[in-house]
Amino acid sequence: MRSARIELKYVSDEQRSTSQEDQANGRLPKGGWTTDWDRLRQRPCVEPLKIVSQNQPAHSEEKRLAALRRYSILDTLPEVAFDELNRLALQISGASSSVISFLDADRVWFKSRIAFEYPELPRADWFCAWTCHGTEILEVPDTALDPRFRGLKVVLEEPHVRAYYGCPIVTLDGHAIGSLGVAFWQPTRLAPGVLETLRIAARQVMTQLELRRHLVQLSRIFEEQRRAEDALRTTEAFFQALVESLPQRIIRKDKDGRFTFASRNFCSELGRSLDEICGRTDFDFFPEELARKYQHDDQQVMATRQILDVVEEHLRNDGAKGFVQVVKTPLIDSRGEVAGVQGIFWDVTEQRRLEQALAHERDLLKALLDHIPDRIFFKDSQSRFIRCSSSMFSSLGFKSPEEVIGKTDFDYYPQEEAQGFFDEEQRIITTGQPLINKIQNHGSLSGEEVWSSVTKVPIYNHRGLITGVIGLSRDITKLKVAEQALRKAEENYRNIVENSVEGFFQTSADGHYLAANRALARLYGYSSAEELMAAMTDIQHELYVDPNRREEFHRLMRERREVTGFESQIYRKDGGVIWISESARSVLDEAGNLKFYEGSVEDITARKLADKAREAAAKAELESAQVKAQFLANMSHEFRTPLNAIIGNASLLMAKSPGPEQRELLEPISHSAEALHHLINDILDFSRIEASKLVLESIDFDLRQLTESSAEMVAQSARKQANELICWLDPAIPSIVKGDPARLRQILANLLSNAAKFTQRGQIHLSVRLLSDSPAGVSVRFDVSDTGIGIDEKSKPIIFQAFTQADGSTTRRFGGTGLGLTISRELVLLMGGRIGF
Repeated sequence: MRSARIELKYVSDEQRSTSQEDQANGRLPKGGWTTDWDRLRQRPCVEPLKIVSQNQPAHSEEKRLAALRRYSILDTLPEVAFDELNRLALQISGASSSVISFLDADRVWFKSRIAFEYPELPRADWFCAWTCHGTEILEVPDTALDPRFRGLKVVLEEPHVRAYYGCPIVTLDGHAIGSLGVAFWQPTRLAPGVLETLRIAARQVMTQLELRRHLVQLSRIFEEQRRAEDALRTTEAFFQALVESLPQRIIRKDKDGRFTFASRNFCSELGRSLDEICGRTDFDFFPEELARKYQHDDQQVMATRQILDVVEEHLRNDGAKGFVQVVKTPLIDSRGEVAGVQGIFWDVTEQRRLEQALAHERDLLKALLDHIPDRIFFKDSQSRFIRCSSSMFSSLGFKSPEEVIGKTDFDYYPQEEAQGFFDEEQRIITTGQPLINKIQNHGSLSGEEVWSSVTKVPIYNHRGLITGVIGLSRDITKLKVAEQALRKAEENYRNIVENSVEGFFQTSADGHYLAANRALARLYGYSSAEELMAAMTDIQHELYVDPNRREEFHRLMRERREVTGFESQIYRKDGGVIWISESARSVLDEAGNLKFYEGSVEDITARKLADKAREAAAKAELESAQVKAQFLANMSHEFRTPLNAIIGNASLLMAKSPGPEQRELLEPISHSAEALHHLINDILDFSRIEASKLVLESIDFDLRQLTESSAEMVAQSARKQANELICWLDPAIPSIVKGDPARLRQILANLLSNAAKFTQRGQIHLSVRLLSDSPAGVSVRFDVSDTGIGIDEKSKPIIFQAFTQADGSTTRRFGGTGLGLTISRELVLLMGGRIGF
């Protein structure tokens, strides 16, 4: 790179030989720096001086550039106003060239130029940088003598500027953004008046910039206003279209509650046009109570400036009750004051019902999770708990479900067991295949063995993607224990059935054996149950001797569902016939349909043979009784003939008024003959009893007289044995009662006769005592006691058996024990009558 050496020297006024004319024209200074111009022309600097703003902070330059940008003047087209001011400056100064330039960050741009060919120059190649450094005019009478500018390109080359005067263009806030400059091709000094004119012109350039800026701003404002108006119209049209297309009802009211706007669907709902609605209030369209509520809501919204968002019940046009979502907001004007209220409302009946249904489902789920004994859990795709039932977190040892959320099975179970659960759930999430009723055996927190039935199914979201699993774990420990017990019981039952002596079976309705034990097979003559079930394919015809018995069996099972002691003859395998007794029941399925019959079979052949033997013996006994009855009937006829003679003669003698001694002898003869007559009748009664033809009488009789006459019948025999007979009757006993006097006399006579027979030189005591006296009957107790030998204790259990007496001999071996007889209600029934007045 070449360089030039410039020699500078100072020339004093005395040393400088300059004409007065040149000094008067201002072309040369009186003194100062000078140089050999020709040498400067011949050897110019290759690198011009780089001029920068000196002593100017960076933040001031930034502000200056910001001020320049504010006017948006750079790179604009030529404008007449600036060109005229530039021409005016040229004419006033008489310069060779005139420019209006603006100083950018790295360049000088010329807005208006006269006799100057450059549209812009680098910042260091023009005088504007020094001009903008201050607020005063930059005066350069001779560029060749000024070290700041003599190296500029415009000085060394065309147009060879030799003098320059620049006036800064200063903004209202004091930033110099450019300059109005005039250039001369010869050294020139301008008069002060010319400089002042340049200042005025520069200020006019600034004024023009301000006007231009204001015009641009005003134009921008107008444009923005136009755009805003267009946008407003577009927004209003969009808002109107939006409002009319929305299903919601939209209204606006002023501060007094008068409608200022209503959407089309609101007008349709009221059945009014917009003109009919605007200017009116809620009281013109709704019931007063409802209108007051709307008015109160509007006033509250405007007073508090708070949004009202509620769901209200309302009555639809069809009379049905529904729900409406209401949103009311205050309308604020440009001054920030409340101008009214805007309301939006829409029908949310279905949504509300859905919410209620969802809330109901949520409550049901919560109740289920809170109270179900089964363990229910929900897990995400990583097998982390997201929700669980109370029984679930309780089984894990926690007090609330929040303690379980976010945890996995690895936090509660052994590693191997938890890994199995995790792999199982990840397989479900990957394949979508559920796990149904898997039986798991695991330990509890207390260390006990626990059995669970586990079901896990995938959770799908609304896009059909699997997001986790739902699990249900049911504790079946008791069921397992019961199952084991049942299995053991079944095994025991099977052993009992197989080893039982009774035959057990299960048969189908169509006559096939479904199951049988060994005892049944042996009973039917088969070696095994399998052989029996294979051989018997038609029970009705192959087993029963009488096939109708199977039909009868079916009928009873249909009517009663069970039979007991169903007796039939059946064929054994060898062709023999035996009697069996079946007890069975119908086994039904869940729908009530017959599945099969099951029951037991007993061999009753021996009992049947014994029954036949007893029937034969009973028949023979009956025939013997009939012969005996015939014999008794014949004998009683023979006895009655002499008895009738005795009774008749005794009656004749009594009718002739015998003496006391004779009467005392005749009365016992008469009474004894009558008793013997009754005894013969009793013998005949045995045959009647056997033929069920005995009838007890129910007649009135004198109980006292019957008792005394019975005692007189045995008084004579008692005296012969040197016995004393004592008879005592309760005074409270009524005289006349109803019953069978003959049967009662027979009983007393037998008791007293026995007492007299087995008593020697002692006492026989008969007492009659009243036990009760009621409308239902009279209960009387008869006691016969004696001092004789009594009845053997071993013989007492059999003394009332038929044809048996306590002692076959006529001598008793024990001391006297009396016998008592109580005529109670039971005795009255036995006698076939009723004792009473």
